[in-house]
Amino acid sequence: MNNDLIARFLDTQTIPEDSCVKIDMKKRNAIFGYFVKANDYEDLKSKNLWRFVLHNNIINWRKKNDFDFAKIFNGTEFLETIIHRYQKEKFVIAGTSAGAMAMSETMIYEGNASRAHLKGEVKTTRGLGFMSNVIFDSHFEKRGRFGRLAQVVATNPKCIGVGLGEDTGMIITHGDRMEAIGSGLVMILDGHEINHTNIANIPTGNPLSVENLKVHFCARGNGYLIKERKFVEQISKSSEAVASDMF
Repeated sequence: MNNDLIARFLDTQTIPEDSCVKIDMKKRNAIFGYFVKANDYEDLKSKNLWRFVLHNNIINWRKKNDFDFAKIFNGTEFLETIIHRYQKEKFVIAGTSAGAMAMSETMIYEGNASRAHLKGEVKTTRGLGFMSNVIFDSHFEKRGRFGRLAQVVATNPKCIGVGLGEDTGMIITHGDRMEAIGSGLVMILDGHEINHTNIANIPTGNPLSVENLKVHFCARGNGYLIKERKFVEQISKSSEAVASDMF
C-alpha cells in the first residue's frame, strides 16, 4: 500500500479524533495506526504526539519535503523515543519513498539522475539514523537513480547502497538481515572492495571513475546479509514476507 492508496482510504472514512485506524493488507496482517498531519515539529508537539509514541506500536507521520522531514525530527525527544523502542522492543518502523530514504544515518536529498555521474551533483544530509551502515534510494529504476547511489557509495565505501524499485521493499531485521519483498527489483551496491576511484582527486563537476563496485540484483525472496556483505539466494523458507519474520 502506498501513500496515494492510504490517502484515498482516509478520504472515504469518518475517523473521530484520536482514534486508531485499522488497514487490512492483502495477504498480510492488518496494521493499526494513527495518521497525523503536521507541517513542522512545533505542530506535532501541539498535537501531544508523545502519548501515541509511548503507548502504541505504530506511528505514522506525514512529510512535506525530503530534507525538512529529517530536519524536523533529528535531535528531538520524539526521535530518541522511536530509536529506543526500535533497539529495545519488538517494534516495526516502516517508510516509503522519502520515508525509506530517511531511515539511514546518511540520506540522499537531491541529485539529478542525468548529472549523477558528475562529482558534487548528489547531495546528502543527516537522516533519522536507524541504521548507520546503509544508504537507501527510492524510485530506483523508474527514475534512473543508479548513478547517484553509486556516487554516494563511492564516497562512503563502508556503506551498502540499497536501491528500491517500485512496488518493492526490504524487510530488515536485527540491523543486518535483509529480505526483498514485492513485485520489482532491489539493487545492492557494495563499495567495500573498490580498487580505484578518482572522486577525491577531481574538481567538482567532473565525471567519476570507479573500479570494482559490486552490484547485486534482489528479487522477492532473495536476501542480503549486511555484516557479511553476502547475497543470499533464498533468505527464508517462504518468499512471502510475514509479520513473525520481522521480529
